[in-house]
Amino acid sequence: YPEPRLALGAALLSLAHAAADISDGLLADLGHILDESAVAAEVWADALPSHPALEARRAEFLSCLAAGGDDYELVFTAPPQRRAAIEAAAAACGCRVSRIGRALAGRGACLLDAAGRQVKLDKEGYDHFG
Repeated sequence: YPEPRLALGAALLSLAHAAADISDGLLADLGHILDESAVAAEVWADALPSHPALEARRAEFLSCLAAGGDDYELVFTAPPQRRAAIEAAAAACGCRVSRIGRALAGRGACLLDAAGRQVKLDKEGYDHFG
């Protein structure tokens, strides 16, 4: 039963550089932020939040975590020095936030496993035009 993160979204207005809801999949929606910002990002597969019941089968569900949509969660970018303020804002909203990667020079998103190897997925999310 997903819940839109409206209060967190409002709190991030003064803290984040950019944000989007994850309606089409994490990598797809992060990709929109990266394209508009002309930067790249590495996303750490092991840092993606999931339900505790799925942890034993994380590898099997990785494509759902990275490319599944309709989560009503937010993906956002922010400077590292705002981490404490973001965590405090999330706690005040009753939400959990997770650092799942970092922005880099370049273009596009790259999903990495624990060893730093790129993880290839069949797709990065829902494509409205495909």
